[in-house]
Amino acid sequence: MDFQKMLAQQEEQAKSGAMYETKPQFKSDERFYTISKDQEGNGTVTVRFLPSFNKSKDNLNYFVKRYTHNVKNSKLYPGAEKPEQRSFWGDDAICPKTISSDNSCPICDHGWELYNEAKENGVPKEKLGTILGNWTNNEELITNILVINDPINKDNNGKVFLFKLSKTILDSMKNEAEKVKEICAQGNDAKLAQGIPSNVTYFDSYNLLTGKNITLKYKNYKKVKPAEVWGSSYWDVNFTSLVKNEEEWKAVMEKTYCLEEFTTDAKVQSEDFLNEKLDFLEFRDGKESKKESNQAQQQVQQEIPTFNQVQEQVQQEVQVQEIPKEEPVKETPKETTPEVKSEDDFFAQFK
Repeated sequence: MDFQKMLAQQEEQAKSGAMYETKPQFKSDERFYTISKDQEGNGTVTVRFLPSFNKSKDNLNYFVKRYTHNVKNSKLYPGAEKPEQRSFWGDDAICPKTISSDNSCPICDHGWELYNEAKENGVPKEKLGTILGNWTNNEELITNILVINDPINKDNNGKVFLFKLSKTILDSMKNEAEKVKEICAQGNDAKLAQGIPSNVTYFDSYNLLTGKNITLKYKNYKKVKPAEVWGSSYWDVNFTSLVKNEEEWKAVMEKTYCLEEFTTDAKVQSEDFLNEKLDFLEFRDGKESKKESNQAQQQVQQEIPTFNQVQEQVQQEVQVQEIPKEEPVKETPKETTPEVKSEDDFFAQFK
C-alpha cells in the first residue's frame, strides 16, 4: 500500500465511522463464484469447468476435497427464555483430516462419541444423522470455472472463479460421460445423430477442446413448489472448443487458481486449539452466561446473613451458664528405674 492510498483509505473509514466499528466483519473470498440472483432469488449461469496446475505445474488438478466444520450447540440456562448458542465455523474450522485421513480431530471424535452414546440409548435414526451432521466434518469439492454467460451480472462473463462443486453436479458429470461412452460404442452414425463429433470417443467435462458447457439453474428454495427442485443443471447438446491453439490454452490456464492451498497447504489449527474450541462448544470453558452469573451472585448474596441477623441468632443461642469447676487431676508418680551401680545389680533388676 502506498502513502496516498493509505491516506485515502483512512479518510474514507473516518467519514463512514468504520474505524470505530467493534462488530466482527467477515469478508467472503471474492475468488469464489456466487450465482447472481434476481429479485425473486432465482439465478441462471452457464459455465465451463477448468483444470488447473499444481504448484510445480507438472500435474493437473480437476477438483480437490477439503473438510470443514460448522458446529452449532445450545444450552438453556435455568430461568433463561432462550438457550445460548455457540458455533464453530470459518477459516479456523478446517478439519485436520483435510491434510490426511490418518489425522485425528477432537471435534469429529466427539461427534462419534455422541453418536454411539445416543445409539446405545435407542435414539431414532434421523436424530443420529443430525448428531453426525452437526459435529463431524463436511465435505467440500473445490474447482475452477470459466463463466460463459451470467445474464444478471455480465461483468462476470469471461472471468475465472473458484467454485464449490456439489455432489449432484459431480454425479451429473459421471452420467454424461457414461451416456457419451454408450453412444460412441454404437458407431459414427449414432454419434452424428447425437451431435457428437467423429473425433470424440469419450466425454471429459474439463477438456478445453472437446468439452461441453453446463447451465446451472437455481430457484429460491423457500418459494419452490413441492414438485420442483431448487437447483438443477443441463449440459449443452453440442461439444464446443474454448481455445483454438496452445497459446489460447495457456492464456486460460494461467488464470486458474492452484487448488493445493485448500488441501496440502491448508491452514489447520493445532489439536490443543481444537480441544479448547470443543470445551467452548460444550460449555466446559468456565465462561458462564451473564444471566447465569447474575443468578448465582444473587443466590450467594441471599445465603449470606446480615450483621443484625447474626447478632440476633447469637443472642438466642447463647445462654449464660455456670461452668462447673473441674477437680485438679492428681499426677501419678512416674516409675523410676533404680540406678545400676554394678554388674550384679544390673542383672538383679530383671529377677
